[in-house]
Amino acid sequence: GTGCSNTFNRTITVQPTPRVEFTWPQGEEICGPNAQIVISNTSQAFGTATYLWAVNPATGVTISDATAQNPTITFPDNQTGANRLYTVSLTVKSGQGCDAVLAKPLTVKPRPVAAFTLPDKGCNSPNIAPANTSSGATA
Repeated sequence: GTGCSNTFNRTITVQPTPRVEFTWPQGEEICGPNAQIVISNTSQAFGTATYLWAVNPATGVTISDATAQNPTITFPDNQTGANRLYTVSLTVKSGQGCDAVLAKPLTVKPRPVAAFTLPDKGCNSPNIAPANTSSGATA
């Protein structure tokens, strides 16, 4: 046979996906009132990168600037008696529109609650014996 053929060539450019990486020096477990992490973002992207930070669950969490390269994230005071688990995630978008996401776990440990009781009555004694009713800590 006498077949027909046709060829079409087109050059396409495949842009690299951003490499997402971040850490915080406070470690994977934090505690205390106003528990904070200060992000160190070492992500790399082709062209001008944009950033979007999120925390799940987000209730009570404050991100200083969710589009900053290195924000500070503040977590609510934990007086529940149990660890609270969060996921901190970063989406990086390159100048060419390619994006990538990285999520890391964080535990906010419960803050100890100091408390004690005193006897209602005493009998002229200089010795008073308070009872420790604190929680979340050892003596």
